[in-house]
Amino acid sequence: MSNDPTQLLLDLLEQEKTLLIEGKIENVAALEPQKIELAEKIEAQGPLDTENLKRLQQKVRRNQELFEASRRGLKTAAARVSEIRRVLTQLDTYTSNGSLRTLQFAAPKVERRA
Repeated sequence: MSNDPTQLLLDLLEQEKTLLIEGKIENVAALEPQKIELAEKIEAQGPLDTENLKRLQQKVRRNQELFEASRRGLKTAAARVSEIRRVLTQLDTYTSNGSLRTLQFAAPKVERRA
C-alpha cells in the first residue's frame, strides 16, 4: 500500500464513489476526517503536479455529481412518500357545481400480529 497522500486520497475518493453508487450515503460522512487529513498532507507537500491535480479534480467533481444525484433522488422519494400518505388520508373531488371538495379519512391502522 502506498504512503503517498495523493494516491491515498484518490483511493479514498474511489471508495466514496462506490458508497454513493451503492446508496450507502450514511457511510460517506465517515470518510470526511480522512479526506481532510490527506488534503492537509498534500497541501503541506507543496504544489501538485498537473496530472495528479487533474485526477483529483475529476474524482471530486464526479463524486459531487453523484452526491447531488443522490440528494435529488432522496428529495423525490420523500415527496412521493408524502403524496402517498396524503392520498391515504384525503381525496380531492368536485361537487356538482364544480367546486373543489376535500374528503378527509382516518389514517389506516396497521394490524400487528405476534
